[in-house]
Parts: sequence; C-alpha cells; structure tokens
Amino acid sequence: FGANRMWTAGQQGKLARYNGTTWQVENNPMSQDLYAVWVSPTGSAWFVGAAGTVQKWDAATQTLITPTTRAATMLHAVWGYS
Repeated sequence: FGANRMWTAGQQGKLARYNGTTWQVENNPMSQDLYAVWVSPTGSAWFVGAAGTVQKWDAATQTLITPTTRAATMLHAVWGYS
C-alpha cells in the first residue's frame, strides 16, 4: 500500500481510507466496533474487533470471516505476513 495509503477503523464498524490526498468513508454493512487493522503489501485490509469480528477488504469486496470458535470475545490486534 505505502505511506500515502492508509485505513482507519472504529466504532460501529466505521471504516475510512486515505488515498494519499483525501479520506473517504467506506460503506460497511457491519456494525461491530473495530479495534485494529493490518494491510498486506497487495492491498488486502484485515480488520478485527468486538465479538471476535474478523473482516477482510479486497479492493471493492468485503468479506466477513466467521471464526470457528468464539474463544476471544474481543480482538485488539491483527498482524500478517505475505
């Protein structure tokens, strides 16, 4: 992604993306609070948050990942390797 491209995540599933010039609020049908984001070198963004929420965003496609277990009710960090 690079220094001029960033994501933020927040309360009630709010997402915003910075393209190097301006911030744009993204439409997110999910309403869980989001606490962390990781963006891969290819541009896939992963968000985690309340109630074990895991969400992936690829370009214009959003995917809500359903964990196989709800052991962690709050996810506060995400990290990846690609």
